[in-house]
Amino acid sequence: DLPNLFAYRTFQTGRVKVGVLGLMTTDTPVTTRSENFRGYRIADLAISAKTAVKALRGQGAQVIVLAAHAGLFCEYDTPEVRHELRSPPRGGGPAANSECRESSEMVRLIRALPPGTLDAVVSGHSHSVIHHWVSGTPVIQAGSRAEFYNLIHLTYDMQLGKVVPAASRIEGPIPVCEEVFSKQGDCNG
Repeated sequence: DLPNLFAYRTFQTGRVKVGVLGLMTTDTPVTTRSENFRGYRIADLAISAKTAVKALRGQGAQVIVLAAHAGLFCEYDTPEVRHELRSPPRGGGPAANSECRESSEMVRLIRALPPGTLDAVVSGHSHSVIHHWVSGTPVIQAGSRAEFYNLIHLTYDMQLGKVVPAASRIEGPIPVCEEVFSKQGDCNG
């Protein structure tokens, strides 16, 4: 029964219909209280995503966004990289000056899906600050405790009928604080 595995919905945003699906980490049975998980079961994330995306496309979704309580870990070479705007590098690999752990649940999920399955990912769970491209898909995660926010600007080509990653970009993470400490690039002075 699909509603017990994941949730999805379409939204009309001007001339483009956006499909949003939600997934949670397969670690949920061990990271939450058992009474919060009673009556649910965890399915393979890739199979669940493919099934939901097929249903969303069947409902006319032109853009697919995943909202996931499943995380990833990526490294930065310098704090300054955190605030750049950037589009995906050639070849669709991780963004320049950064590296995402291949073992991270979200990286494994994105790599298991056919290219173009997801147009954007808003992730959580690992409390990491992320704004990276994984296999050509923009992925953001705003840390924890509402300290940052990120934006994904997707460019949709109406004639081609698809998102154009080379014209899309990620902005952030942007600190949510009164003062940003210049040597650290964040609010934690």
